[in-house]
Amino acid sequence: MMKKCIAVITLALAAIQSYGADLFQDGKLRDIKKGDLIVATDTIGGYPIYQDDGRWQFARSALSESTNGIKMGEVSLDYYLGPQLLARQWLNATLTVGDASNWNGTPCSPDHLVVRNKGKGKQDNCMTIDPRIINVGATPTLFLTIALTNTGSMGRYYRLNLFINAGQLGIKNSGLADWTKEDLKADAKKQEVLDRLTKWAELLQDASIQAFDFSKPQDVYAKIPPLANLLPAQ
Repeated sequence: MMKKCIAVITLALAAIQSYGADLFQDGKLRDIKKGDLIVATDTIGGYPIYQDDGRWQFARSALSESTNGIKMGEVSLDYYLGPQLLARQWLNATLTVGDASNWNGTPCSPDHLVVRNKGKGKQDNCMTIDPRIINVGATPTLFLTIALTNTGSMGRYYRLNLFINAGQLGIKNSGLADWTKEDLKADAKKQEVLDRLTKWAELLQDASIQAFDFSKPQDVYAKIPPLANLLPAQ
């Protein structure tokens, strides 16, 4: 009986540790303010958050609900190097699950600059990369966007969008038209930046697939090389 009690207590403590720092608690955003740092134990719906070197700052959040009643949490995080916005992370994850729900859609359709599809059956495990214009203050700025989409049984959904400032990667003053597949064939520098980013994004995708497991392991992003490794040597 004693061993059984110890096992129950251990499982309870593990559950508290896994979910105690979740950004959404009791169906609403926990007490967190814009600019607060995200720490290694923070989660969203129990899923781990890509931490890097601890510079991610909370920016904004939203709550929503799918058509079949599954509650969703969304957060946006910013990563600054000095005064410059290097990256923005947008996370969207299920806070509840359904009995027999699956997501529709084709996140790995071929109309992306880069596509890596590791999904199977009704489960999506998709990585894409595309250019996107985001306003930084009042300035339209081109970011290269890594989109990682994981969906599975019981309506589970875990999506990580990572927007990385192309100027910080060494390609300044570019626009959407400068990142077509045709343009990349004629621009070795941009192609090299994209190739380096793709290899890094593949590691992030593999980690996100592990994070999506029912057990929601918390250490899957620990060995991802830092974002700073993508920046050109100064």
